Amino acid sequence: MKKLIYSFIFFLTLLSCSSIVTENKRILNTYSIKNMNEIENLTIKDKLDLTNGEINLYHIKELKTEGIPKIIVDINYEKGIIDSFIISKIDASKILLSLNNVGDNKTINKEIIFARLPKDSKLEFKLENEYQVIDNTIFEIKTIETDRYKWIKLVPFFLDEDTFERKAKEKIEKESNVAFYENNMIMEYEIEEKIGNRVYKKSEAKLGNGKIIKGFGEPQAEIIIYCDNFQVNIKVNENGRWESIIPEAYIGNLKIIQKNIVDNKTIFTEVNGYSVKRKGE
Repeated sequence: MKKLIYSFIFFLTLLSCSSIVTENKRILNTYSIKNMNEIENLTIKDKLDLTNGEINLYHIKELKTEGIPKIIVDINYEKGIIDSFIISKIDASKILLSLNNVGDNKTINKEIIFARLPKDSKLEFKLENEYQVIDNTIFEIKTIETDRYKWIKLVPFFLDEDTFERKAKEKIEKESNVAFYENNMIMEYEIEEKIGNRVYKKSEAKLGNGKIIKGFGEPQAEIIIYCDNFQVNIKVNENGRWESIIPEAYIGNLKIIQKNIVDNKTIFTEVNGYSVKRKGE
């Protein structure tokens, strides 16, 4: 009996060891946001987080997706406003929409437009949590077609007559989706998770601010920038220069290594001299 118990404990120990998770993170792409929240080309893979506590309007010239990605946006149910998109060209079929409430858990009797698409677009939005109840209200996504565009909106449905009558009497103040221009880019990360002997990769993109970092190195050498929980790999150009964009929060806490191959030997050298400036400065 003791032998059986010891064997079971040993099995649990092996099981727990095999489920240990290690994570590596590196920057794949950066998408610049211009002065009027304009984005030239945006490719969404697994997840895009646009939350920043404010309501933004994004003008996207060309949108592409891989698979069915999730976009997390800010919404204020009480005011009936949400992060919104005006998209000119689309190569995408479906997007999962996740809502982050930045106001009180109250709703109003108002349909909330969040996307304007070309009329021939096949893109569909689906709520991640379509049965979520806020203030005795659920929301559905509806599409309205006009002569030139498709308009995608959230439509509230009140779950009982008392709520409907109460909401019908409430005064609705007209609020437009005011755009804020504090963030200057979207950064896409590749996250590599190792669980036991298996490696899983996923892509996550996040709205934020970045700074340009520049330096010098041996032509064609590789520069590795280590931050707290991710790294950036770039090549030195033929003129001995390199440049990258780093999330603003990590500036001042960087370790930069040059990796070069000389006579079939790999040489690592720490880089001390580099310059930093905010994008657009």
